[in-house]
Amino acid sequence: MEFGRDTRDKYYLFKKETALANHGASGAVPRSVFEQRNKYLELMEYEPDAWFRWILDDTLLKNRDRLAQFINCEPEDVVFAENVTEAINDVMWSFPLTKDDGVLVTSVGYNAVNIIAAEVCKARGATYHKVPLLFPLDSPGEVLTPEDMVKLYADYINDHRDIKLVIVDHITSSSALLMPIKEIIKFCHSKGVEVLVDAAHVPGQLKMDMTELDPDYYTGNMHKWCHAPRGCALLYVARRNQVKMSPIRRNVNQDKSFWYRFTSQGTRDHTPYCCAMDGIAFLNLCGGLDAVTSYNTALRDKAQQLLASAWGTPVLPVSKELTAPFMCLVKMPDKYDECPQTLDTILTVQDVIYKQYGIVFVVHYHQGRMFTRISTNIYNTIEDYERLAKAALEWDPQKHGL
Repeated sequence: MEFGRDTRDKYYLFKKETALANHGASGAVPRSVFEQRNKYLELMEYEPDAWFRWILDDTLLKNRDRLAQFINCEPEDVVFAENVTEAINDVMWSFPLTKDDGVLVTSVGYNAVNIIAAEVCKARGATYHKVPLLFPLDSPGEVLTPEDMVKLYADYINDHRDIKLVIVDHITSSSALLMPIKEIIKFCHSKGVEVLVDAAHVPGQLKMDMTELDPDYYTGNMHKWCHAPRGCALLYVARRNQVKMSPIRRNVNQDKSFWYRFTSQGTRDHTPYCCAMDGIAFLNLCGGLDAVTSYNTALRDKAQQLLASAWGTPVLPVSKELTAPFMCLVKMPDKYDECPQTLDTILTVQDVIYKQYGIVFVVHYHQGRMFTRISTNIYNTIEDYERLAKAALEWDPQKHGL
């Protein structure tokens, strides 16, 4: 497979004139996986009762077994979820918190996840801890390192002995940090603290090994980087913790195994789960994770350098070891920092660049500066980011009242 334009035209369904620099948001379904899902949908309508009584269960178990192999765990320890947000809701509302306990998140955690943690703590009378993670934006030459991340968690946990659960991103969303979760998990366990890993961006971007990492809970989206249809995520729960886990949406299998408690959700559309193994198969068709990583990481570095040079702006000051393989940040041109720092500004910038220039991208604020988080994937070429560089310079935010 020749990555770039040939892959885009041959294997995807994209609108031809659109430049896509934000794969990390919604993913993209290859033609082969899209077609396989449609076959399942047709089969479900061709034999509805047979589908829900017999065919579905066998199909899901095959996909579960392949997924377990993919993340190196026992099949009994992993279930499907619609997305990471759903899975984290299930874990958080099942976790036995009391008024004497605390939950730790960070300021760079995914907003929905932090909201869930805050709501659960409020309902249980537990303490919600949110530690700020600041970047050295005003210290030229200084960068954050993996050691800084471990120290951040260690110092806070040592100072707050009520913490019983830590939620840590494997790859952060808006800042694209590759966190040293193996070391963080090891430290937390040494203090008797359980760890929930938000790995929304990990499947298909990093090798996953539950046996090596030994998290208490680990959830990732299969639809972002692992080519499955949207609505397909995994939830791994260590065997020691499964007895206390139940889905928010209870069902008739509440007294059965971990797998059936989470899987038997009536007549919902399970077809995205049925295509998990097809997404993994497409990754292998691409030459496997090593081939994809080689292309995407090289393009990431080239695109980041291009944008920073064109705009005369810095990249996020983090070490190479803390940078996600397929995503990175570049500060937007300085004129964007003069805009009101609001959600409306973010939405306007993204909408206008798409509607006027045909470019899909995303921006976020970090400590008062606007950054773009770019994604690179096997269908991207450097021309996508050249278009973004030109558009961001050409467009005048003040003409839209910003």
